[in-house]
Order: sequence, then structure tokens, then C-alpha cells
Amino acid sequence: MSFVPEESSSQKGLYFHFYTKRIAKAFGLEEEHLPSLLPSGVEPWKQSADAGPWTSGLAGYFRTVADLDKLRQALDGTKQPQGLPE
Repeated sequence: MSFVPEESSSQKGLYFHFYTKRIAKAFGLEEEHLPSLLPSGVEPWKQSADAGPWTSGLAGYFRTVADLDKLRQALDGTKQPQGLPE
């Protein structure tokens, strides 16, 4: 996950990129379940036009602490993050 301060604002919230495949693998989660852990309004995101599955995912805004806490609580109960492919 990456936070992007340049695209964040007090009106919209904290902008993030969420690498779904990376997070799913690292925490042992089903990739299809991940959007339900994020705030509403997330959209597909790619690092570049030719990005593969390891450099794409979802993007959106954390508007409240509760938005971020929902994700944190879900990840708290998972296995410890595992290594990812280079």
C-alpha cells in the first residue's frame, strides 16, 4: 500500500494505492475479499499502462480514522506478512 500526499486533501481524504495481489499474498487473504476492507469508492489502479498484476490494484481515499481502522482490524487477525517475489 502506498499513500500519496500530493493527491490527498482535507476534503477528499488520504489518497492511497492498494496492491491487491501483494497484500493478499503477504497476509494470506483472498484477493476478492480485499475491496470489502477498503472505503467505498475505490477504483481499479495501475502503476503504469502496461502494469502487471503485482503492480496494480485499487486506489481511493481514507476519509476517516474508521476507514483506516477497518483495514487494520482485518489485517490484525491474519498471519504475519510473508515475503513477496522480487
